[in-house]
Amino acid sequence: MSMETCETTMNQLSMFQDIEISEKQLEGGKIKGAKTALIEMREKYSRAEKRNKI
Repeated sequence: MSMETCETTMNQLSMFQDIEISEKQLEGGKIKGAKTALIEMREKYSRAEKRNKI
């Protein structure tokens, strides 16, 4: 197996693992709406930005 094939296979495996995690989160109800997620992310980075402007 070439190094390129190995890397491609490893990337695909990682992607499938991420999909599996996402499916389990959906089944468990551990999700939030896009608007809520964006608002929380903006607040988080806004606070971090303010701390770094000292």
